[in-house]
Amino acid sequence: MFKVSYDLGAGKSTLGNFLVGAPQDNELFPTSAKMETVTKECSAGIMLIDDVQYNIVDTPGLFDTEQGSTPILEKISEVVNKCAHGVKAILIVFEAQRFTDEQRNVLDKIRTFLGKDATNNIILVFSKANRVQTNNRNVMKRDCVRTVSSFIQVIGNRWGISPNPDIFPPDEETFRVRLREIKDLIVSIQGVYTTTQLEKDRELMKFMAATAFTFITAFVTFGILDGGAL
Repeated sequence: MFKVSYDLGAGKSTLGNFLVGAPQDNELFPTSAKMETVTKECSAGIMLIDDVQYNIVDTPGLFDTEQGSTPILEKISEVVNKCAHGVKAILIVFEAQRFTDEQRNVLDKIRTFLGKDATNNIILVFSKANRVQTNNRNVMKRDCVRTVSSFIQVIGNRWGISPNPDIFPPDEETFRVRLREIKDLIVSIQGVYTTTQLEKDRELMKFMAATAFTFITAFVTFGILDGGAL
C-alpha cells in the first residue's frame, strides 16, 4: 500500500504515522508544521490490521516544487514495480480546507498515470478537517466540490478522514473511529493493483495519444488538400 498527496504539507506522512502506530515523539515518517514538503524520497513501514501485516510506503507529494510531478510519478511507478505481490490500496490524501479547481488536474493526472484499473484500489483520504467535518462525515461530503464528489463515486465511494491530532488526541473516540474506518476500507478492497496493470494502462495511454495524434494529423492534412483543390 502506498500514499500520495496532491499538495505540500497535505498530511500524508502524518496519516502514515497513525496507521503504523508511531508515537508523535518518535515518528517513522518525518512531518513538519510548516507549509512545505518533508518527504523527498519514498520510505516504508509496517502496519498491522487485525493481525495481518501490510507494508506501507510514504511517497513525496505530487506538487513537490523542487522535484516536479514527473520524477515523483516515476518514483511511484518504481514502488509499484517493487511490490512483488501487488498493491492492496492507494491512499490519496487531500487537505480538506483546500478545495480548488487545481484538484481536478491532480485527479486526472493520477488516473491517467495509474490507469483505469487503479480505481479499484484507490481510497481518498481528507486531512486537516475541522471538528465538525471530522465528527460528521455527511458534513465533510457536503463540503466537497463536484470534481471531488465525482471522483469518490468513480472509486466506489471509498473515502475517509484522517483525524487532525491538533483537535483529536489519539485516545479520543473520534480519532479511533476515523482511523478504523480507513483501515476497514483497506481490508475491504478485493484484489491488488499490479505491475502488469500499470504497464498495460500506460501502454494503452501511449497508444491512445499516438492514435489521436495520427487522426488529427490526417484530418488537418485532408483539410489543407481540400482547401488547395478549391
